[in-house]
Amino acid sequence: MTYIAQELFFAYNSRSDQLQKMAVKDMASPLKTIKVVAALITDGKRVFATARGYGNYKGWWEFPGGKVEQGETPEDALVREIREELDSEIRVDEYIDTIEYDYPEFHLSMRCYWCSLISGDLVLKEAEDAKWLDVETLDSVKWLPADITLIDKIREKLSVIKRVSEMETIMDKVLSIMDNAKENPEQLLGYQPEIKKLEDYYEGPDWMHDFALDEEGKLPSDLKRGVLSEDGIYDLLERNKELLEGI
Repeated sequence: MTYIAQELFFAYNSRSDQLQKMAVKDMASPLKTIKVVAALITDGKRVFATARGYGNYKGWWEFPGGKVEQGETPEDALVREIREELDSEIRVDEYIDTIEYDYPEFHLSMRCYWCSLISGDLVLKEAEDAKWLDVETLDSVKWLPADITLIDKIREKLSVIKRVSEMETIMDKVLSIMDNAKENPEQLLGYQPEIKKLEDYYEGPDWMHDFALDEEGKLPSDLKRGVLSEDGIYDLLERNKELLEGI
């Protein structure tokens, strides 16, 4: 073997040894996993978020919560953390998802839940700021990298609740107008554009989507949802046709 060949051989083997050692080191020292829980506290139309008051992500926005202590269920940990951080009591309503995210220093495993405020004023004991965010303002803050992955799911649910509430308001108004249609037919005629919105909703994909979510128990229990009754909305639209024929 020539001198140059020997040098190349030893250099190659040395480099291979270095790569193997690095691989073994990486396998032996994975990122530490930190298990936390997060509360998406909602009033039905908005979700509560806080701005972190410390560390590298100071001023970035997140959903309140914290670490799960040994012996705690995730739900118990969430109730405790909100009591400690916000001096408030919550009800854990529904599991959403577990976010798995690699930060430079650790791996975050974050179980996320829809929650309702039972009592308290959400007093900030650790966070530097807080906001109630609706569909239009969800993108107005700078989210932590893990938390931002939840935004689309939040937007979808809040949009459904908003849509159902708007259609429910129209339905209530239509029923009131129909009861007085003989005495005041002009009012029924003037409200036809709103009734058309109701009809388009019922005949389009949104109603089926919202109905399915309701059947799965994924809408708030206190949400007025008469508009999601197929018989109710069908009968209303048929009654509207009959009243128009009599005017």
